[in-house]
Amino acid sequence: ELPYNSQEARDFVDHLLQHWEEVSDEASFAKAEKFGAFPNFKYSHHRNGKPKRNAIVRTLAPTGTTGFAAQTTGGMEPEFALAYSRTTVQGTTVEMFSPVLEEKLEKYPFFRSNNEKQDLIKYIKTEGKGSLNGFKIMKGADELEEDFKKRQANLDKIRRVFLTTYDISPDDHIRMEAVVQKHVDDAISKTTNFRNNATIEDVENAFILAYNLGIKGVTFYRDGTRKDQPLKVKGSKF
Repeated sequence: ELPYNSQEARDFVDHLLQHWEEVSDEASFAKAEKFGAFPNFKYSHHRNGKPKRNAIVRTLAPTGTTGFAAQTTGGMEPEFALAYSRTTVQGTTVEMFSPVLEEKLEKYPFFRSNNEKQDLIKYIKTEGKGSLNGFKIMKGADELEEDFKKRQANLDKIRRVFLTTYDISPDDHIRMEAVVQKHVDDAISKTTNFRNNATIEDVENAFILAYNLGIKGVTFYRDGTRKDQPLKVKGSKF
């Protein structure tokens, strides 16, 4: 339960993928002992190391549809939005609401009634534009201060963790990608999303940061650039 844009999350991902890198490399080394290294090993940047069977061991492929089927995010993406519509290649539109948010609302409740829960869902789908940032709760007339503070703490935790792609700055998208890039052989399939008011300078600065952090390739998308974009935030005009 770590915010995507936090240093704690980046440290956790770094530690997790370090283990992934070590285990997957060992598997490639073992295959090389049995079948030999890949044909161009002696010409590759691996040539001074232990023979590997695979020139490329780790990649993060485009997995938007796979993530959709598994009810999770694709690749290393944050949650696109807590409520959004997804248009498939067949032209079917599917309305999405985060199943993980619903699960965590049970774990960290901050509602006094089901009506208040419906107010949150309505907020996310309209004014919140797919996010719960800005949502507030009110202290009940007969509610103890201690109980209200507990509800507020639960809301703060949910709000801190459930950041959507537009709640996260482009810089923080890129900084997380840089952490992952250290452990991936290929360029990474990931989109850094910009709001519709992003400027040329915003995109230029993001490209420069990605280059300086050693990322092999980046994809940027400015909301509303395409007339029929496949993912549309609820409450947004695009």
